[in-house]
Amino acid sequence: EIIGLNKPYRLGLCNKAIACLKRPVSNVELKYYLDDLDEIQLQQALNQLFNSSMLVSSAENTSKLYSLTGIAEEYIGLLRPVDKDFYSSIKEKQKKLQQVVEFGSKEKNHYKYDLGVIHSTTKDEAICALYLKKALSAFKDGNNEHAEELIEKAKSIMAEYSEIYRVNSFILKETNPFLAETELETGIEINERDPIIRYAYAQFLLEQEDFSKALEQIEAALLLDPNETALISFKAWILTMNGSYPDAIVIYELILSDLSNLSPHRKFRASTFDQAIGCYRRYAERLLLDADFDSVETQIIKALDVANKAIYSKNIDSGIVKQFFKLTRVINRISIKSKQNNLYNEFLLVIESNVVDFNHFTRLWFRNNLIDFEEYIDLFYFKKLQDILNKNSIILSSLNSSNEVGFIHNLISNERFPNTVSYGFINAGGANRYFFSRSNLVIKDSLDTYLEKNLQSEIFIEVNFQLGVNEKGNFAKDINIINISELD
Repeated sequence: EIIGLNKPYRLGLCNKAIACLKRPVSNVELKYYLDDLDEIQLQQALNQLFNSSMLVSSAENTSKLYSLTGIAEEYIGLLRPVDKDFYSSIKEKQKKLQQVVEFGSKEKNHYKYDLGVIHSTTKDEAICALYLKKALSAFKDGNNEHAEELIEKAKSIMAEYSEIYRVNSFILKETNPFLAETELETGIEINERDPIIRYAYAQFLLEQEDFSKALEQIEAALLLDPNETALISFKAWILTMNGSYPDAIVIYELILSDLSNLSPHRKFRASTFDQAIGCYRRYAERLLLDADFDSVETQIIKALDVANKAIYSKNIDSGIVKQFFKLTRVINRISIKSKQNNLYNEFLLVIESNVVDFNHFTRLWFRNNLIDFEEYIDLFYFKKLQDILNKNSIILSSLNSSNEVGFIHNLISNERFPNTVSYGFINAGGANRYFFSRSNLVIKDSLDTYLEKNLQSEIFIEVNFQLGVNEKGNFAKDINIINISELD
């Protein structure tokens, strides 16, 4: 026997755990609360307690639940009371589990097709979800071996939980796409009526450019949830990537004809607009090869109309802003071939009509990327674009300025003086993130009042700065605040 885990000790652990929880408990829950015991040790202890009349079992759905008998409750209460440390450890795990259940419920209610959320409908599944969350965290930290261990732990607890295979597929898809696909197929075999795993499989197949199989899976998901916009719009995106542009456009126009059809989650609403603009643009590029200039113009104008609607309805993100840049490349090509510039005017009209509604991230993108437009826009129209942005204070300095522009990503306080900023990071777009210390601020206390603010959801602090270099790489210096705005 392993010291500390001998048979009487294991029996006592099971009894005490059930006593602490004060309700019938499933086998999966006991595996979670008594994670020092392996599968065989736990099952042996449960069988012996059941045979000695210390436990009774009942059925709930497909799970067997264990409860203490009256004799067992009396025995524990009078002769073997639960010690404080054990009770605290059980209650702490119970609290963590409850947090997962509540968080999963909120996320599912907010947007059930967010594949970043692990979906659970029972307490047993919520326990497995805990291990899956840890596996994803380990994977993101580069610890693939630990992630694999946690996935195996989840499988040993509840092998029939389909989310295990979806999450493991995500972890494996870059290093072992064959096994990743096998995991998705296993998940579907386990729960063939789950549209979420079919949606995930369709996304995987699209990444593999297996368009016909991707369509099969999204169609199967739509049979299970026919009115879900996430599935309908993803079908349109598969058709787009397959070059079936007219079919995709029919779907996008139907979705965007009524904005109440869209997801309640802004990120996914913006994604639908982004994909629709991309579909029109790709179709225009294809028609351009046929020198069908009238049809190209029609598609570009439709793309600009969708962009206009996205900005006006406050559903703009970095993807849509980048679509502006891609559209100008098509506009440039058609203007060269057709010798007409009316699409430039349509493009500038959309910018001018909506510039006052540009959100903070859109303004930042234009500041950092305006110079890239010069290569793809006729100089006359480029200067008109520059004038529009200048008039609305989107460009605060000349394009040749050595100043960088970004926003404060996070602030860290000084340990000795907790109300003052010690250092922080500036996000300058894309992967560009720069460290700065208090000494790099032009006005040293200019950020102190924002230490307690949530910089991701409450307030947006735009800054300009110079790049410095030290032995650790680039950092931000000579930092000035440009603008401070409260976020919606």
